[in-house]
Amino acid sequence: MKKHLHILSLMLLAVLAVIVTGCGKQKTDEGMVLIPAGDFLMGSNSGWDVEKPLHWVYVDAFYMDAYEVTNAEYAAFLNAQGKHADAGGVW
Repeated sequence: MKKHLHILSLMLLAVLAVIVTGCGKQKTDEGMVLIPAGDFLMGSNSGWDVEKPLHWVYVDAFYMDAYEVTNAEYAAFLNAQGKHADAGGVW
């Protein structure tokens, strides 16, 4: 459960970074956009325990694909890279 919450938190962080800094996006030739560094509020004082407390988070600049990727595309990438969740398993 904690692993899923961690992954969900990272995905939420990336989405929030796009929303918060969206007006400063710069396109690259590779179909990616630069998400500028910045601060944003993360968490909640009244939500689930894993969300507490409300706090400021600083994120370094990073690149993100301009278009979403399907689960099947991501699974194919993981399998091609040999990145499996379970030893010997496939996605």
